[in-house]
Amino acid sequence: MSTPGSSRQQHLRSLNDGELCALLRGHTSDSDTAVSDVMDEVFARHHSSVLAYARTCCRDLSTAQDLTAEAFARTYRAVAWGAGPEYAWRPYLLTCVRRLAATWAREAARTRLSDDFEEWAAQLADGQDTEDAVFTAEEGSLVLRAYRSLPERWQAVLWHSVVEGEPAAETAARLGISAGGVGSLVARAREGLREAYLRAHLDQSASDECRHYGSQIAARLRRPGTRLTRDLSRHLQGCDDCARAERDLRDVNGRLGVLLLGGILLWNPASFLSALGGNGTHLVAATLNGSQLAGAKAGAVKWAAAAAVVGTAVTAAVLLPADSGSSGPGRVA
Repeated sequence: MSTPGSSRQQHLRSLNDGELCALLRGHTSDSDTAVSDVMDEVFARHHSSVLAYARTCCRDLSTAQDLTAEAFARTYRAVAWGAGPEYAWRPYLLTCVRRLAATWAREAARTRLSDDFEEWAAQLADGQDTEDAVFTAEEGSLVLRAYRSLPERWQAVLWHSVVEGEPAAETAARLGISAGGVGSLVARAREGLREAYLRAHLDQSASDECRHYGSQIAARLRRPGTRLTRDLSRHLQGCDDCARAERDLRDVNGRLGVLLLGGILLWNPASFLSALGGNGTHLVAATLNGSQLAGAKAGAVKWAAAAAVVGTAVTAAVLLPADSGSSGPGRVA
């Protein structure tokens, strides 16, 4: 006979990520579901990936666990305040890790960060404030700007299915759709990303000529066999910006996972890929050894303790990845 606690855990495991978000925001009549239980389920789904990325920023496992716990705490505070992720938890949390590490670099917490991250942060800043330099790097990525303009379900399916190569059944459970629907959602999200990227490129261009040829560039990408017209060829030869945009858009077709990984993480995407599970697709909890599992439990306690300050507006807005619905990756005011 199952206990009320185990039944509640089974119920939470059956929910998709959007439904867990609704529980955390209080948009539900399920008064029997404690916030801590929902947080534990979110933690279980994403902790191994987030810890693996935090390890690349920190000198040791204990510090990485602290960084991971704080990323979860800040993400929970954002969600509780009506911001933060709904479906795209994983890229949001990873972005939060990198931004927190950048804050540590700005505060000269050198005993906590890895030498490689310190060197990357210093090169990126080049005499500027490190945190400001990270935001500037994000704003300069057209791929990232286009990605953030997409609906969250599209962001999530691109991350889990294309970047991490997660099995369709698992991605479907995250999004609350059928496994057969994942492929069609990925196709729509890919097309949406291409269009959003082209819009971002044309928005940056002050040339009416570039805007005129933008539709032709898009048509050629949708139909690869479309003949390159003489006028478009001449324009691409004379316009470095449009030529670069066309190359990038072709990369979106062929190397989308690599582009998104680099654009979202900025810091050390190759290490994150190398940390993916033994099947080469996604992180699995089985990769955690005994000490990491103990650290995961400790991290969950730290997350719960940090999230208890959700009533403080200042701490809720200190360092949060941009909301998917915003026009750009600015900081919360």
